[in-house]
Amino acid sequence: DEKNTNFDVAAATVVEDRVFAGGRETDVACWDLNTHTRLWRARNVAHDFLDMRRPVFVSAVAAPTASEIVAGTAYGELRFYDIRAKRRPMAEIKDAAERGVGAILILDDCVLLGDVGGDVLAY
Repeated sequence: DEKNTNFDVAAATVVEDRVFAGGRETDVACWDLNTHTRLWRARNVAHDFLDMRRPVFVSAVAAPTASEIVAGTAYGELRFYDIRAKRRPMAEIKDAAERGVGAILILDDCVLLGDVGGDVLAY
C-alpha cells in the first residue's frame, strides 16, 4: 500500500541531501533525496483569536542548515523552524511583509525578505 505523496509546491530549496518544500494548503516538509522519504513535516500554527484555523500557503523557503528552515507565507508571515526540536515554528513574525513573501535569502545572521510588491526587508 503506497502513500500518495503528491502535493501542491509553491516554494522549495535543497540543502545537502534534503529538499524542503511547501505550498498552498501544504505546510513545509523535509524530504530525503537519497531514500525518497519524508523526514519531517510542519504542523499548522495555532488557531487565531476567533479559534479559527489559519490557512496555509508557503510561498518562500530558505534553509541555512539541513535542520533549520525559514518559511514565508503568501499572508506576509515569516516562520522559523528547527526540525530537531518540534513541528510548530520556534518563532514567527506575523506581519513581516505587508503584501506576502515572495523570496527569502539568508546572509550571515540576517534574513532578507522580498515581498510580492518588490520591497526588500531585513530581519
